[in-house]
Amino acid sequence: MSYGATITEFPRYDDSSKVAQSSQKSAYTSFAEFLESKRLMVWGLIFTTIDIVALAAVILIRLEDVFTQFIELLLKLSLVINIMFAIDVLLRIIVFGPMYFRKGKHGLLHAFDAFLVLAALSVGIFLKIKETELIEVSLLSLRYWRIFTAHVKVIEYKYPAFHIILVMDRSGSMNGTDITPTEKSRNYAKLKNSHDNRLGAVYDAVYSFMDARLQTRYQPSSRTPLITDRIDRDTISLVLFDDEADVIFENEKIKADFLFNKMLEYQTRGGTDFGVAIEKADLLINKHFDATKTNIVIFLSDGEADVPEYDLDSICKRNAKKNSPIYLHTVLFGLDTGSDSLERMVDIAKKYTPPGPVTCSFTKVMDEVVLTNLFTSIASNLREHKKEYRWWLFQITN
Repeated sequence: MSYGATITEFPRYDDSSKVAQSSQKSAYTSFAEFLESKRLMVWGLIFTTIDIVALAAVILIRLEDVFTQFIELLLKLSLVINIMFAIDVLLRIIVFGPMYFRKGKHGLLHAFDAFLVLAALSVGIFLKIKETELIEVSLLSLRYWRIFTAHVKVIEYKYPAFHIILVMDRSGSMNGTDITPTEKSRNYAKLKNSHDNRLGAVYDAVYSFMDARLQTRYQPSSRTPLITDRIDRDTISLVLFDDEADVIFENEKIKADFLFNKMLEYQTRGGTDFGVAIEKADLLINKHFDATKTNIVIFLSDGEADVPEYDLDSICKRNAKKNSPIYLHTVLFGLDTGSDSLERMVDIAKKYTPPGPVTCSFTKVMDEVVLTNLFTSIASNLREHKKEYRWWLFQITN
C-alpha cells in the first residue's frame, strides 16, 4: 500500500505561490512573525547603539562636570530603551514559552541576550556608583553578537529523532458507528465500552502507530545500521479538535498503553475547525522545537472545513527556513469520496519539504483496518529518514 506523495522538485522559498488574499493570518501568527522578523532585530540593534552612545556621552560629560541637566535626559533615554528591551524579552516568553530560550532557534544565545538586557536594566536602576554607565555599556556591547554570521554545518548520519504531532478530529460526526474498532484489536474490550464509534477506531490506530514506532526503532534500515537505531529520542503529542482544540499530551516519550489510557478520557463533541487545530500544532512545534528532530504532523478528519491557507503556508515556510520542515500527512476517514481541504493542506506543505523517503501525503481511508495499516506504515517508514543537522554558532541576520 502506498501512502506517500512523490515530490518532483526541491522546495522554493519565494513568494510565487502566495495564497488567495481572502485568507487571513491569525493575530498570534502575525505577532510571532513580527517578534522573529529581521526588521525588529535591526531596530533592536539601532536602539542598542543609541543606548550605548547616550551612556558614552554621559561618561564623557561627567569628566568635564558640565551639562548636568543634559545628563539626566540621556539617562532617562537609556532607561526607556532598556525597559523596551525588557518588555521584548517578556513578550517572547509569553508568545514562545520559556523553552524558546533553551531549545528554540539559537535558544541559548537568546537566553544570553535576555540576561544582558535584564542585567543592564538592573545595573541602571539599582547600582549607584560612578562606574554604572561603563558597566551598562560593556553589557550592551555584547548584544552585537547578532551581526555575526559564522556557522558550522554538520552532516549527521545517526538515527533521526522525531516530534510526532497527531491532530485528530473528534467532532460530533466522529460518533458515527459505521466504522468501529476491530474485534481483533488488543484494545477492543476497552473501546467497545466507551468508544464504539469512528473516534474509537482512530484511537486504536493511534495505539498501533505508537506500538509500531516502538518496534521499528530496533530494526535495521537501508540508511542506518542497527546499532544507531537503538537511540530513542522520539516524542509524541496529541491534539483533539472540534470547533476548539485541546492538547491531550505533549512532547511525551512514546508509552503506548499510558498514552492510550489518556485518550480514552475524551469523547466526541462539537463542530469542525481546521484553523484552531493547525494553530495548536504550531504552538507545540514552537514550544518544543529541537533542531535535531524532524516534525511529523498526522492530521485526520472525517469531513471538510475551511483551510487556514495563509497560516499553514507561513508555518511551513518558517520551519523550512530553520532546516526543520514539517512533513504533513492528512487522512480523510470515513465514507466521503474526497476532501479538497485535506488535499490542499498537503499541497501547501509539500512546497517546503525536500525529496526523500519521508514525504507529505493525503490518503482516503474507509475502514478501521486500512486506517491501522496506514498508521503502521507511516511509523515504519520513518526509520528510512535521514536528517541533516545544522549547528549555528551565531544568529544569522536573515
